[in-house]
Amino acid sequence: MDEDNRFIVFTGMQDVSVPGPTPVRVEVRRAGSDKVVAVVDRLDFYFDDGGTSELGDDYRWYQGDGRPLTLDEMGDYELDMYAKDRDGKELGRRNAGRFTYALDARIEAGSSRTEFSLDDLDTRVTGSVTAVHPRRNVRLPLAGANARARLGNGTADVVSDAQGRFATSVAALGNETRLGLSVELASGDTETPGEVPVRTKTQQAVLTLSTPGPLTARYGSSVVLRGTLGRLRPTARSSPWRAATCPSKRTRRAPGPHRSPQAPTAASRTHPRSSEPAPGT
Repeated sequence: MDEDNRFIVFTGMQDVSVPGPTPVRVEVRRAGSDKVVAVVDRLDFYFDDGGTSELGDDYRWYQGDGRPLTLDEMGDYELDMYAKDRDGKELGRRNAGRFTYALDARIEAGSSRTEFSLDDLDTRVTGSVTAVHPRRNVRLPLAGANARARLGNGTADVVSDAQGRFATSVAALGNETRLGLSVELASGDTETPGEVPVRTKTQQAVLTLSTPGPLTARYGSSVVLRGTLGRLRPTARSSPWRAATCPSKRTRRAPGPHRSPQAPTAASRTHPRSSEPAPGT
């Protein structure tokens, strides 16, 4: 379904002069159930041959004719699509789509941790989701909704219980440039996400060069510098720093043969730098 809650069935990029499968109906099931609760069998054909849509040239699709879809209960529903090929044979695809049947969904969320570092990337997220019933016009707990917790670039999905509550663990990946914690509906598009304020704890980075010197290079050539990149842990019980392989660095030299100054010792080649925990230093 799109942002206007219309059923849209895409059949793929292809030459519109070549007949493709013709969708004949979409069956709606409650998520996780085999019982069909509604059937959409009036689909209008569209195609774009001029690149005016975001889908590109020669994209064909079928779209619901605008009749409202009325279901008994709020929650997540799965879609099975059926089509006919050129020979009239019916083809089916189970779980071709999923949507949340609810209005004005709102998520409240909390976290067991609000301060994160490269040593503390995970947390336990709990909360609840409510929504307005499309037919009864009352706000109720949204049961069976697929909620998605997001911490930086890490995500975790969880299904809300009968009271609309959820709980899941989620972890950042450690390569983020900024960190945020939120919960949204995985198959919704009109909800108000739950936001949790978080802080990041800085750590000191340590760069140690291992390439021996002195170095000589011609103009236009490249020199590969190797080393290790580590970080200082704040706790005394842990090792003073943890090394990670540093990507090769290439540098250009000035015109003509040039010789670098005498290479510093291993101790003097270690340069502490300030770092944020999120980028994954």
